[in-house]
Order: sequence, then structure tokens, then C-alpha cells
Amino acid sequence: MSARAPGQRSLGRLFATHAAITLIPVLILGLVLAAGYRSEARQRGLAVGKSEALLVAQTAVEPILDGRPLSAGLTPAQTAELKRLVATSCCASWTLATEPPRRRRLSYGGGGGDAADNR
Repeated sequence: MSARAPGQRSLGRLFATHAAITLIPVLILGLVLAAGYRSEARQRGLAVGKSEALLVAQTAVEPILDGRPLSAGLTPAQTAELKRLVATSCCASWTLATEPPRRRRLSYGGGGGDAADNR
């Protein structure tokens, strides 16, 4: 037979109950914070996307259109220039996204260079 006092067993149950009750608000707070961070990240991503689209429109597309209204249609030269712009931007972004980052190491002389330059 065990020599436990009756209060020890109820003390363990009391602790487990208290721990479970305390865990519930912590989990709810974690879920609320995660949802808030997700929403904030999405809004920030949309804002950055809009900003970049505006920048591309003003710096790359607008000069090609020469201020003519689009209702008049595009000239063959404008169409060719826009196709070239799209082709080069798509290929450039794909190349940048898949190219591994290059590491630069300092040579003993203090200048930048590749690992092959440090021999």
C-alpha cells in the first residue's frame, strides 16, 4: 500500500486543472496574434506590389506610349517595344530568381574578389 496523504493526489489534480485553464487563453492569444500578423503581411505585400507596378508603369511603359490615348490603339513600333520590354523583364526576373547568390570574399590586400583571387 502507498503511504500517500489524501491531499497529495488532489494537489496534483488541482495543478493539472490550473495548467489546462491557463493554457486556453495563451492558445487563443497566439491564434489572434498569428491571424493579425498574416493580415498585416498580406496588406504590406499588396502595398509593395502596387508601388512596384506604379514604378514600372511610370518608368518603363509610359515613355513607350508617348502620351497618346490608348483608345487610339498602339502603333506597330509601340507594340514591338512593349513586347521587347515584357520579354526582357520576364527573362531577367526569372534569371535573378533562380541564380544563386554570389559570395564575395576579401583578399589579403583588402580588395574584393572571388575565392580564386585569394591564392
